[in-house]
Amino acid sequence: MPLTTTERLSAIRRNLKATFAERDAVIDGLLTALIARKHIFLLGPPGTAKSALINAIVGAITGASAFKWLMTKFSEPGELFGPLDLMALKEGRQERIVTGKLPSAHVAYLDECFKANSAILNSFLTLMEERAFDNGTTRIDCPLESMIGSSNELPEGPELGALYDRFSFRFFVDYIRNPSKLRSLLSMSGGPTVTETLTLDELHALQAKADSLSVSEKAIEAVLTIKEALEGHGIVVSDRSWCAVPGILRARAVVEGDEAVEVRHLEALADCLWQEPDQRSLVASVVGQHANPAAAEATENLDCAEEALTSYPETVTDENCAAATRIRREAKRVLEATVDLATASPSTRVSDAVERITAIKREMDRRFAAYTEA
Repeated sequence: MPLTTTERLSAIRRNLKATFAERDAVIDGLLTALIARKHIFLLGPPGTAKSALINAIVGAITGASAFKWLMTKFSEPGELFGPLDLMALKEGRQERIVTGKLPSAHVAYLDECFKANSAILNSFLTLMEERAFDNGTTRIDCPLESMIGSSNELPEGPELGALYDRFSFRFFVDYIRNPSKLRSLLSMSGGPTVTETLTLDELHALQAKADSLSVSEKAIEAVLTIKEALEGHGIVVSDRSWCAVPGILRARAVVEGDEAVEVRHLEALADCLWQEPDQRSLVASVVGQHANPAAAEATENLDCAEEALTSYPETVTDENCAAATRIRREAKRVLEATVDLATASPSTRVSDAVERITAIKREMDRRFAAYTEA
C-alpha cells in the first residue's frame, strides 16, 4: 500500500535526520518553515553542511526550483533578479528576465545574506513579505515558499534589522561535537540521498492542512505567558514575529504528524524568539517550561555541563586531579539525569542535549586518560 502524504513527510524527516548528524532541530525547522511558508536564518561558520542539507530538502520536493547565491558587497541586482530584457529596453521599459533567478524560485538560499546593498535589500523585503517582485512598472507574483539566509555574523545597523526580523526561524549551526557522529559521517559512502519525495501539489496540500488546524486557547495562553516571561528578562520580540506564531504552531503539528495543535508544539518557538545567540539558552528554557518541561530541564543540564567543561583543566595534573575528578563525577550525574529525561519524555531537544553532554563527558574522560597514562 502506498504511503500517504503525511507518512512520506515523516519518512523524509527520518531520512534527513539519519543522514545529517546533530541537525535534528534545524531539519524540523526547515520542514516547518516550508509548510508555514516562513523564512529561516542559519548562523554559524562555513563547512557545516548547510548547503548539502538545503539541497537534500529541495530534492525531496519534486518540481520545486531552487535559487542559491553567495552574496558579496559587489553583488548586482541582475545576478539575483535576472538580466535586463533588451527587447523591453528598446521599447523604453526596464524589465528583467526572471526565469531561473530569485523571483522564479520556490526555495531561495542566500549565503552571507546581510551583505546585500540597499537596491537589493528593498527587493528582498518585498519578496519575503508579499511574495512579489517589482519588475519595472509591473509587480509579479513569486512562487517563493521559503527563503533561507545564512551568515557567520549577525547584521549590524537598522537597515538590516528589517531583513533579520523577517526570518521567523533562527538557528546556530555549529560543527559536529559528538565523535561517534563524526565517525559515522566519515564512514558514509556517497552524498546524502532522499528515499521519499513530495510533489509541489502535495506540499501545498500540507500547507492547506496546517491552515485548517485550530490553536487551542490553552496554547494561546501559554504563548502569552512566554511573551511576558521573556519581556521580564529584557527580551522583546517584534509584533511581526508574534503574529507568525499561530502558523508556525500549525505547521509544526503537521510536521510531527498530529491532527491538532498541542501545547508541546510550542517547543518550536525556542528557535523563533531569540535575537542574539547568547539569548538562545534562556529562550529555550522559558519556552520549554511551558511547552516541554523535560526539554527545559535538559537545556539547564546542558548549560551545567558546558560550564563544567569550561572549568575543567586542559591538562590534568596531580595538583588538580581531585577537582577534575569531582567535575567528571558531576558531569556523569548530569548525563545520567538527561538520559532519564530522554527515556521518559523523548523529544528532539532532549536528545540533542544528551548527545552534546555525552560529547562533553567524553572530552573530560579523554583529558583524564591522558593524565592516568602519563
